[in-house]
Amino acid sequence: MAIKDMYYTVSEAAKELDTSRQTIYRWIANNKIPIEKIGGVVLVEKKAVDEYAADRFTKAMIMREKILSFSLLMRMAPKKKSRWAIPNLVLRALRHNH
Repeated sequence: MAIKDMYYTVSEAAKELDTSRQTIYRWIANNKIPIEKIGGVVLVEKKAVDEYAADRFTKAMIMREKILSFSLLMRMAPKKKSRWAIPNLVLRALRHNH
C-alpha cells in the first residue's frame, strides 16, 4: 500500500476536517492525532482523520437532537408559568438525553 493511501499531509487533513492547518498542528503538539515524519514532511494517518470526522459527525447529530427536543419543549411549555418552569423543563430534557 502506498504512503499516499495511508496518510494525509497537514493541508489535506485540514481540508478533510474543514479546519485550519494551525489547528492540525495544535492537535499534533498535544498528541491528539498520530503522525509520521518522512523526509521532513509531517503526515497524518488517514484512519485517525476518518475516525475524528465520524466522531464529530456523531456529536453534531446528538446536539441536533437536543436542539430539536428543546425547541419542541419550548412549544409545549405553558405560556403562563413561573420564570423557573422553562429552565426546569430544559434541564429535565437534557438529563433524559444523557
